[in-house]
Parts: sequence; C-alpha cells; structure tokens
Amino acid sequence: MITARLLTVYSIQRMCGILDKIAPEFKKRSTIKQYSELIDFVNDRPGHDFRYAIDPEKIEHDLGWKAEENFEEGLKKTVMWYLENKSWQHLSNSR
Repeated sequence: MITARLLTVYSIQRMCGILDKIAPEFKKRSTIKQYSELIDFVNDRPGHDFRYAIDPEKIEHDLGWKAEENFEEGLKKTVMWYLENKSWQHLSNSR
C-alpha cells in the first residue's frame, strides 16, 4: 500500500526531475548536480494530518467529472507556471 509519505516523496522527486530538465540554470550557480539534493526531511508537526490523498472516484461517479490532466503533466504545468510568474511569487512571499 502506498502511504501518504511515499506519495509526497514521489511527488517532490518528480518535481525535482522536472526542474532538472527545464530549469538547469540554478544548478550551474550551485554545487548541486540535481534539485533532489535540496530535499531535507523534517519531523512531522504534532497533530498533523497524515493523509492528503485525493480520491476522485465519488466526483467522477456522481457528477461525471474527470480530470483533464494526468498527474505528471499537471505537475509539469504547475512548475512551469511558477517559473514563468516569478513576480507573482515575490508578491505572495512578501505577505
């Protein structure tokens, strides 16, 4: 059985792989060879909800809705959006 923690690690590793391909410029200015070297595991917060998985089965059945993107393509598009909208990130981080 896939746990939420394994799914999270997989997601972050995939994101790092995408960045390795589409945003290599940071690696050139640093000592890292892959973005995944920046992953730092920390202890969970007390009272933290361990399950973030989304099960789309109910909405697919009840409403006939189906995701237009698979996980890989959706993640890639999300990473690209953040890279292309760095000024928005600055505004978001300044709050």
